[in-house]
Amino acid sequence: MIGVMFRRMSLWWRFKKLDRTYQPLLEKALGFGNRDTLLKLEEQYWYQTACLLEERREIRQAKILSRNQQKARATHSNGNPHHRGTSHPPYFGSERELVYPQSTTHWGTVILIILVGMVLIVLTTWLVIGAPPMVITL
Repeated sequence: MIGVMFRRMSLWWRFKKLDRTYQPLLEKALGFGNRDTLLKLEEQYWYQTACLLEERREIRQAKILSRNQQKARATHSNGNPHHRGTSHPPYFGSERELVYPQSTTHWGTVILIILVGMVLIVLTTWLVIGAPPMVITL
């Protein structure tokens, strides 16, 4: 894993170095109008870029292979994953739960809505029936 990380860092550094090397040369060749030199530099630049991209692809494949090997080591010979600590068997539910799925209701929200409704009813009743009349004095 650390080896893959160092290879990726090295690859990143070589991409940066390639850009720093060839970009000024390409700009000079373009500025002087030297078409042959420009084409040769571009060919070298793209060839080295392709080599670096191929190496990056190999690093990704190595990373995927190491990940698959780690998964293979974490499974038993019968294919069951190896769990550390306590593990519970999977729960599949009963036939009744499959036919009549249970809703997951948040009871705290339901109770809050009922309480707010009751407060609004009491407040409205008090305002309509029992509130003392307002007297405006000047």
